[in-house]
Parts: sequence; C-alpha cells; structure tokens
Amino acid sequence: MAECRTGELKQKRESGTHRVSGECTGFGQASDGGPNLSWRRVLVGGLLALPLFLHSTNDLDRRYSASLNDVFLDGTQPALKGWMPEPSGVFYTANMDFFYNTFYKNPQAAWRYVLGMEPALMTDADLRIFRRIQLSQYAVSAYEPWVEKMRPPDRIEVACASKPNLPQFEWTNVLAGIWIGRLANSH
Repeated sequence: MAECRTGELKQKRESGTHRVSGECTGFGQASDGGPNLSWRRVLVGGLLALPLFLHSTNDLDRRYSASLNDVFLDGTQPALKGWMPEPSGVFYTANMDFFYNTFYKNPQAAWRYVLGMEPALMTDADLRIFRRIQLSQYAVSAYEPWVEKMRPPDRIEVACASKPNLPQFEWTNVLAGIWIGRLANSH
C-alpha cells in the first residue's frame, strides 16, 4: 500500500478539498500506528490452519505407524548367532523391506545380498528367479533355484506363516512370519 503522511492528510481534510473516509495506513497497521490484529483475521487464519494441522497429523492408512512392525535383524545379537550369513556368504531374500532393514542394521556386514538396492542390478539369472518368486506370490517352491545355488555360509529368508517346506534346511523363526534357513549341518 502507498504510504501517506499524516500531516498532509489532515491538511486536505481541514481544507475540504479532498474527501477521505479514513486515514492512510501501512499494511497491518492501525490508524494509531499500532498493530492491527483484528479477531476476524485471527479467526480466518485459524480456520485455514486447522484442516492443514489435522490432515498433517492424522495417521491415515498408517503412514506414520506402519513401520512399527518392521524387522531389523542385528547380526550381533546372540540369539541370531549362526543364523546370519557367515563372512563371504550370501543372504538370499525376495523381500525388499527385509533387505533394506537388514542392510540398515548391519551396514558393515561381511556378507553379500542377492537382492540389492535395486533388482535391476541383480545378475540376469537371479533377476529371473526373483521375478518368478514375485509372480508366484512368494510361493516357497519358487525359491528352489536359489536353494540349489546355496553354500554352507549362505542363508535364505522366506516370509510365510509356517515353517517353509524345504527339508534340506534348518529353520528359525526370527519374528512372526519371517523364517531364516541355513543348510542342514552347516553350522
């Protein structure tokens, strides 16, 4: 807004040459020079801010609490001794969340992962196996090609409700529905 000089405005008003309905003030200033915090402005601002606040803090579709049930396997835990891959071993998993959480918890681990940051970076053979597992909706039988490749230092993670039917493995249930397998007699 244009700035007016109070003295000029009073002169024009007294002379009658100019009709003015009020005094010229700057934005957010009352005619007396103080701040103009009308209750209407505060109410409108509050009414605009309230839906934004409620939308931002709402746990819609568990957007904030979904990760509370994530599995973070720590290779240093005594309960997992012998169940994590040995040095130079490979961790076979078709679950991206499991990979990210395990990698996050064990960034300096001496093992490798068959599934990395991006499936497109996998070898062609492993990528075909991974896609087959996905297309079968993670059926245990789809893991067979990885099972055939496994060596004693390797481990495999399978997500299923009950112990996977792969008899060549010993299994431990690290969390409800998450099973880690190792070749029998490999420990």
